[in-house]
Amino acid sequence: MKPLYFARSLGRLAFASEIPPLLALPGVGRRAYPSALADYLARAVNYHPGRTLFADVSELPGAHLAEISLDDPTRVEPVRYWRPPEGLRHDLSLADAVAGVRERLERSVRLHLRSDVPVGVLLSGGQDSSAITALARHVLGSDAALHTFSFRGGGEAFDEGPFIDAARAATGAIGHEVSIGPDDWAHGLPALVAAQGEPFGSPVIFAQRKLFEAAAAKGVRVV
Repeated sequence: MKPLYFARSLGRLAFASEIPPLLALPGVGRRAYPSALADYLARAVNYHPGRTLFADVSELPGAHLAEISLDDPTRVEPVRYWRPPEGLRHDLSLADAVAGVRERLERSVRLHLRSDVPVGVLLSGGQDSSAITALARHVLGSDAALHTFSFRGGGEAFDEGPFIDAARAATGAIGHEVSIGPDDWAHGLPALVAAQGEPFGSPVIFAQRKLFEAAAAKGVRVV
C-alpha cells in the first residue's frame, strides 16, 4: 500500500518507503531527473512510473515486483504481476451494472474496515466519500461509532459544508471538521514539504495533512 523507493549506494541496493532516508546514503545525490523536473515546472506533473524527481532514486511502479540479481544487487528488474482485465462488457443492463458496482464497492469497504485500531472516513461531501461513508455505516451496523473528518473551505464558493452535513446526518456519523488559516500555512508548510519528499502539484495535500493530524489527535489511526 506504500510506495517503494530504491537507490544504489556504493555497490549496494537500498530501499525505503520514503525518499529522505535514501538521500542520506553515500553515493546518492540530489541531482534532478531532467525530464521529470521539466514536466513538473511546465505542467505540474510529478508522476513518472519507475522514476522520481531525483536522478539517483527510483520507484517501483504499481502492480510490479522487483527481481534482484544476487550476482549484482544493484541490478533491479521490475516485473509486472497484475494487469486490469481486458475488455469491457456491453451486455449488462443498467440495473445489473448498478448492482455490480455496489457489490464491488461494498466488498472493498468491508475489506478496508478490517483493522485492530479505530478506522475513520475522510468525508468531502462528494459522491465517492459519501458512498464510502454510507457503506461503512452499513457494514459496521447502526451502533458502531463512525468518525468522519472533513475540510471546510473558506467562502461560500468553496464550502462543501451542506453536502458534508447531509451525508453525516444520513449515516449518524460523528463529524470532525478542519479549516486552514494563514498561520497554519506559515507554520505547517515546511513540515509538509519535508514529509512529501518531492514537490507536489496541488495545495490540497496540505488540507489532507491537516485532516490526518485531526484523525490522529482523536485516536483514529486509519482512514
